[in-house]
Amino acid sequence: MKLCKHISFFYNENLKGRLEYLNQLLQVTKTYDYETHIFIHTNKEGGFDLSLVDGEDICIEVIYHDLSDVHPFFLTWKSRDLMKTQKDLYDIFMYVEDDILVRNETIQYWLLHKNAMLSRDFNLGFVRIETDQNQTEFVTDIVEPLYAKTMIEEQEYVINTGNNYCGMWILDKEEFSKYVDSDFYNLSNIHPTTEPHMSREKSAWGLNAPEITWYSHILIPLQNGKLHPDSRIYHLPNNYIGSGFFASIPFDNIVS
Repeated sequence: MKLCKHISFFYNENLKGRLEYLNQLLQVTKTYDYETHIFIHTNKEGGFDLSLVDGEDICIEVIYHDLSDVHPFFLTWKSRDLMKTQKDLYDIFMYVEDDILVRNETIQYWLLHKNAMLSRDFNLGFVRIETDQNQTEFVTDIVEPLYAKTMIEEQEYVINTGNNYCGMWILDKEEFSKYVDSDFYNLSNIHPTTEPHMSREKSAWGLNAPEITWYSHILIPLQNGKLHPDSRIYHLPNNYIGSGFFASIPFDNIVS
């Protein structure tokens, strides 16, 4: 199988930490079991020097987008046209923000559970994780414990009744083709092109966006009474920890 991974990377020479996050995204891609092509969408004219990151042994294309007439937040919308032309070229389509780490195990988790979800009008869920100085993992976006559960094919799932945002989406070829042919693929249909607030999130939400009723529920499988460990994806900045609201519940305690 072939996978395309599109990353929106807003280049700012004063934010060297973002390059480190990007580098981690590239390194984890080397562990994927599938042939993966990476497309980095950036605002830096001429792209940027890939020697700043370790892109060796990875197929990478850097694509420049002129943002002179739009708010910088709309960079996250710019990958859509290219992805649309690729709908017959790849088996797996992934969009990620430049600070979201998706491990190989998480792709395997998705492949294992996605068909059981899609055949029932559900979608498989993920949770963003942040890690504190003691290496305790917290769920970034869900601020109340989850309790609603269901059984499918002898597997217990919890229903994500909270915030399902996770800074990425992943679809197989069939589901992506349906997305491309829908009104929802054009983000201006669900969010004003003149309103930068939340414009980045709308792109990364994908078909799970609150304005879209594509799926009836987002389900996450349970393992030993806790969220499946491979549902975790990592928000590298860890900047919500200590906010008192987001990233306040440990991963092990999120299921009531």
